[in-house]
Amino acid sequence: MKRKLKTKYKKLIINGSIFVLVLLFGFSMIPIGQKIYYEKEASKVQEMIINQVIQTDVIEGETKQQIDFSKLKAMNPDVVGWIEIPKTNINYAIVKGQDNSFYLNHDLLRKYNIYGSVFMNYQNSSDFSDNNTILFGHNTYKDTIFGELIKIQEGKLGNDIKIIIHTEASTMEYLVYAAYITDESDETPLDKHQAYFESNHSLFQKRENLKQTLTLSTCYYDETKRVIIHAGKMG
Repeated sequence: MKRKLKTKYKKLIINGSIFVLVLLFGFSMIPIGQKIYYEKEASKVQEMIINQVIQTDVIEGETKQQIDFSKLKAMNPDVVGWIEIPKTNINYAIVKGQDNSFYLNHDLLRKYNIYGSVFMNYQNSSDFSDNNTILFGHNTYKDTIFGELIKIQEGKLGNDIKIIIHTEASTMEYLVYAAYITDESDETPLDKHQAYFESNHSLFQKRENLKQTLTLSTCYYDETKRVIIHAGKMG
């Protein structure tokens, strides 16, 4: 009888342990499931936007995008531009909020999404006329939004990398001149890192003929660091 009770208790303990492990595993999978869900939602919104607002033309053998800003602004009046980086999947509307918090976790349609939007520093001028305009975007589960900035930082796209910014008034081209990693806790303003990247031989050289700076910022893989890209306005 005692042996049967011991066996029964052992089975209960084993089954209980298995149940707890399964439960813990299920809870551990929730963040991954959320990332997959919000990634899919972000992709759906992005595909819808591109289908509605972009017209592609081939001019002198070169593919160029025409952005319908009237449709974009009808979706969200906070739109200030559009960014595209050839040879990457970066091809997004740019918004500017009242602070740098809202669009961290809201998409272009102002709907909650942990991957947010590409957004301009709220202290910058909306027409990109500042000496340094800063854009933020997440590095997502599948390297969308600003995820492929890491390719620039790792040197996978070469040295002559253009960033194209479309606004209602004009289309501007920028040439990347610096790419580096910094700590997420670094409180130095992004436009004050010049001495750092100019003293590091592994980074791009600043080119004197470039004018205003465009700075892009995203999270690195371990999320404790940031990838910073600086590009100078051409022309």
